[in-house]
Parts: sequence; C-alpha cells; structure tokens
Amino acid sequence: MKKAAPAMTPQQTAISKQCSALADTKKLHGKVRAKFRADCKKNGGKAS
Repeated sequence: MKKAAPAMTPQQTAISKQCSALADTKKLHGKVRAKFRADCKKNGGKAS
C-alpha cells in the first residue's frame, strides 16, 4: 500500500498558487502549463 504524500507547507502552497496565477495570466494549458509550473516552483515562485 502506498503512503500518502506529506502535506505541503504554507510556503510551498503559496509558491504553488503564485505559479498557477502566473500560468493563468499567460493562458497556458496542458503540458506547457505543467512544465511552466514545475519550472516556476523550482525557482521559488518566479518565472524563468
């Protein structure tokens, strides 16, 4: 049986929401959006 992923910290949640908002403003969808968000989260919430 798989263990559930640990809950995100408030800081991680804020970064994730910020990256989602940036992706929304750029009107990104699908794989492009997922890649953008992954890169954004690695950069601490800043677009690369």
